[in-house]
Amino acid sequence: MKGGTRRKDRRAPEAGFTLLETIVALLILALALGTAVQSVALASSRLGMSDHARDIEEVARRTLASLAATPPRPGRTEGVDRNSGLHWVIEARAVPGLETQSASHIVLTLTSGTIRRLRHRFETMVLGQADT
Repeated sequence: MKGGTRRKDRRAPEAGFTLLETIVALLILALALGTAVQSVALASSRLGMSDHARDIEEVARRTLASLAATPPRPGRTEGVDRNSGLHWVIEARAVPGLETQSASHIVLTLTSGTIRRLRHRFETMVLGQADT
């Protein structure tokens, strides 16, 4: 031993991450991204449903308003709304006891979708002019 110094054979710690640490970090990142994608997909789906509900409400409002202006005769009428493509059925029948006021009970059924058919039903009563 010269000069009283001892040489120690220690290695300096290596910088960087181990393979296990990298895999765990990637797994956490994948889970976070998966959750974010699901959230965006759910929000997009709900936005589409909201637009669809607004279309249905608008068609129902427009159809019922036109019926208030000219009450239908008793019976069944059906068709397709040009703007939304919704299939509609109007069933009208006289209200017993209110014949002098020409009252009609109206049931409007809107059907949407081709594969998964959704039905939306609206009911109202319309008072018209008495037939002369």
